[in-house]
Amino acid sequence: MFAGAMAFLNNQLRRTQTTPNFNTIGTLEIPEVALEEAVLNALIHRNYLINSQIRLFVFDNRVEIISPGSLPNTATVETVKLGIHIERNPIVSSLVKDIDNIPYRGVGTGISRILKECLEAKVNVELIDNKEAEQFTVVFTRKQQNPIV
Repeated sequence: MFAGAMAFLNNQLRRTQTTPNFNTIGTLEIPEVALEEAVLNALIHRNYLINSQIRLFVFDNRVEIISPGSLPNTATVETVKLGIHIERNPIVSSLVKDIDNIPYRGVGTGISRILKECLEAKVNVELIDNKEAEQFTVVFTRKQQNPIV
């Protein structure tokens, strides 16, 4: 699921040339590490008791990664930004580091890494905890592309 989600995002997002070399693949418009962390968080921390899927939406102006289940227990957007970590699925969390091709970077560091990567790349990111809809959404703002005249 992780590989499929990342392939989808890589195929849908633009790349920009950041070096003068002609034969480079360029840099993804939203930091790839931030996308990986958001997808991993959606897979690991979703509420598996809710009969719904993780949804990835790519719009002209934003990318949304929507995970079933709002933040657990006393967690809020503000506390997760500070690195406070409450595990909803501890067994899933403990197994992730042993799965090949999953970029495991440590427990409880995903949101802070998303914020850091997006700040460095000047990409706006919004975290939305919707208790009524029982979902958590990460929204990455895409830079507007200049129209061809």
